[in-house]
Amino acid sequence: MGLLEDELRRTLADRVASPPAVEHLADRAIAGAARLRRGRALAASLATAALVALAGGAAVAIVGDPPREHTAIPGPSASVAPVPPVAGLPTDVLVLDAAGRGWILTRDGDSVPLREAAAQAWRVDDGWLVVSADGRRLWLVTGSGSRTTLVEGESVMVSEGTAQRPGIQVAWAAGGVLRLGTFVDGRIDNPVTATGVRAASGVNLRPWRVVGETLVLAGTTIGGGLDVWDYWTPARGEFVPSGTGSANPAGLLAVLGVSGNRALGISANGPGDTSGCLGEFDPDGLVPLRSACTHTFSVGVDVGIVPSPDGRWWAVIRTGGVALYDADSVWTGASPVRTWATAAVAVGWRDGSTLFALDKAGTVVTLSAAAASPLATLPLPPHVWPVLPIPDLRS
Repeated sequence: MGLLEDELRRTLADRVASPPAVEHLADRAIAGAARLRRGRALAASLATAALVALAGGAAVAIVGDPPREHTAIPGPSASVAPVPPVAGLPTDVLVLDAAGRGWILTRDGDSVPLREAAAQAWRVDDGWLVVSADGRRLWLVTGSGSRTTLVEGESVMVSEGTAQRPGIQVAWAAGGVLRLGTFVDGRIDNPVTATGVRAASGVNLRPWRVVGETLVLAGTTIGGGLDVWDYWTPARGEFVPSGTGSANPAGLLAVLGVSGNRALGISANGPGDTSGCLGEFDPDGLVPLRSACTHTFSVGVDVGIVPSPDGRWWAVIRTGGVALYDADSVWTGASPVRTWATAAVAVGWRDGSTLFALDKAGTVVTLSAAAASPLATLPLPPHVWPVLPIPDLRS
């Protein structure tokens, strides 16, 4: 996982033990990531990967043993003060209350308790798939707040399906064993396995995202952030690490998002370069397909790329707000189609032209590719900080 997500997880874990003032939670997480950025330029450029993965629906959490049956655990008792529902949300939102407990506020006007802090969630037909704040458990949560543990251990990932691997994809790793299966009817179905999932350098690799028929893997040699990348294509059998310790033919520095069957990332612009340039990669081999290194589209620590569902647009999170790019013309240096001065910490898409941003002030802002001004601004309840929008993976 990236530096920003590592810092966020530590912040959430701290809140469970000793909750600080919620109004400053966003600042603490961002400030913590900033402290880590100062340690190393390369590591800094990778922090965005976690943010984009989370905003775009990929998980970079942490798992373990194969799923097994668990008894459903009831939600909080009536004595726990609920976070009130919010009418008019453009998407389900994962939030924390003043005591550090997780809640889901739904676009249908419901408030669903999680009993514990959580790091990410996805809407599914059965309810929500939720990763715990420490990244060690994957829950299935119902509308009443009851939950069943599906996976627990070291590292877990949830990803939307592809044409090659339809259905909601769940991958997890423990003890050098990697498993990838499909979430169906409340269980992980037909998992395939690979052993010895380590880079040639010995670095443990974790699942990052399913792209096409390939599972992109990531690891770290620097204690935070992701600087080792590899891949596993189950149809080809066991995982075989690349000979250099990282499948990095173009000096891959970070994977920022996914568009169709392609991975979007930052690649080095020559030996020794750590600033990087925008690149598009075939996930099978992480082979570079095209890049843009010379124009003003800025990639780096303050940039996150979230493609629209149809791939036409890119919502780009940057220091000055949110910019909207045409996904085809961005490779030739085109300026953004729209810019909005929204201090976003995460963005997501409602449909092919409508998006929403969660900002540091605890506000949900609805934006449209066709409008220069926000369509709506909706504050969340006091003492609640929005952690993430919840991608809808229902068919």
